[in-house]
Amino acid sequence: MKVLLYITALLFAVINCSSAFVAPAQNRVTIASSSTAVSMGLFDMFMSEEERQKKKERAQRERDEQEKVQREILELRRNPEAMDEYMARAAVRRKLYMNGMEDEAKKMKVMTDKPTQDE
Repeated sequence: MKVLLYITALLFAVINCSSAFVAPAQNRVTIASSSTAVSMGLFDMFMSEEERQKKKERAQRERDEQEKVQREILELRRNPEAMDEYMARAAVRRKLYMNGMEDEAKKMKVMTDKPTQDE
């Protein structure tokens, strides 16, 4: 009976103290967040046709923008010289942040607007 009690207490302690799959709150990083509103569709029947069209256009613009960013990332990965340039700019921006120059780091653009082969 004592063994069962000890095993139960040990399991309880391990379960409550375990944080193997949880990132600490201060180390969480937000990479890219979009401000898309959640649409449940409950009151969509009250929307005018114009509002529906605006909503569709806004969603299409967001998709187009995300696809453009994804194409830039893929192009960057295919080109070793561009990837080296990106890594150098990222390192400089990282050092600016570490030295307390947040304003300069925020102004610095890591991804460049280079025309792709498709354009």
